[in-house]
Amino acid sequence: MMKKALCLLLAAVLLIGIAPAAFAENGTITGTFSYIGPDNKTDCEQDFTYSDEYFTDSGYVYRHDLAKMSLCFSQCCGVGGTDYAAQADSTKALMDKCGFTGFEANADYLNRPQENTIGVSCAKKAICDKVGNCTLIAVMCRGFNYHREWCGNTIVGYSGDHEGFAIAADTAMAFLKQYIAEQGISGRVKIWITGYSGGAIVANMVGGKLDDGCDLGNGAYIKGYDLYAYCFEPPMGVELSKNPSAQVYGNIHNIVNPCDLVPYVAPEFLGFSRYGIDHYLPAPGDAEYETLKPAMLAYHSSESGVSGYTVDEFRYYGIDLEKTELLNTGSAMTLPEFFPLLLDALHRDVVYDRTYFVEHDQ
Repeated sequence: MMKKALCLLLAAVLLIGIAPAAFAENGTITGTFSYIGPDNKTDCEQDFTYSDEYFTDSGYVYRHDLAKMSLCFSQCCGVGGTDYAAQADSTKALMDKCGFTGFEANADYLNRPQENTIGVSCAKKAICDKVGNCTLIAVMCRGFNYHREWCGNTIVGYSGDHEGFAIAADTAMAFLKQYIAEQGISGRVKIWITGYSGGAIVANMVGGKLDDGCDLGNGAYIKGYDLYAYCFEPPMGVELSKNPSAQVYGNIHNIVNPCDLVPYVAPEFLGFSRYGIDHYLPAPGDAEYETLKPAMLAYHSSESGVSGYTVDEFRYYGIDLEKTELLNTGSAMTLPEFFPLLLDALHRDVVYDRTYFVEHDQ
């Protein structure tokens, strides 16, 4: 997949609140929204900037401003702890500020997550681009406070797409079609879909369904250039034989941190990948990383209240599996260097193939 270095996006510290939105002369909307803080309990507040202009380019063109707004959108579902109605209210509040109407959340969003549920919400907005008038539908797939939905992450299945992720993607797709029917949406639509972590692979796979020509019903239709999928830290759940990096899926943008294990699983050696283009955040070993790091650390500390940054202090330790003890004092190694070694060892000594995993580990 194509690699493209981006400025650091701080998923954990970027996002939200109760202040009214403000409209700039050029139609840009600014305001604040609420997001779940670093302790996973406290709701925090962050700024956002939104504009309909983000959707005037083709979805095949990566936009950093739209990526940042997508991250805000995907993060705001985490507020409220186990008060799932509050999570929906937070998402609705942000959509309201951006001028969207007709907000709906599916039943899974409003109730305690189970093994095969996925919280999804939608809202709509009439916009106009150089092609003409259309309906923009915003779709958010829950990626925070999803509790037992983590269980579905490990249900791989014998063949096809990752079984747990596929169930969630089918649920999200069904809700999108239901939303279109209930809202009476027809004609040309643009779809803006986003998610974080587990929600990101669901957004990714729904994007793949849309690119494959999924019927939206009610006379609604979408062209490839009208799909804007921004997926943050997505795992892999698409069967590799589907050629998910094909050009048709280039409107699906995956923002990946090489220092996070989540985007490496389910591993490629089991036959998985993800749709679209991977855009990598700078990481240790990249030329721009040390230049950008001081500003990132300052921002991280001011927003999270946490001093220090331990990711770069990672050390590799050998382990004697029989004695369950460390073999040495550890060697300095970056996480992007370590993860391929870890996956190779898992493939060689623990999880031999997909069938073995399903029958012995799943």
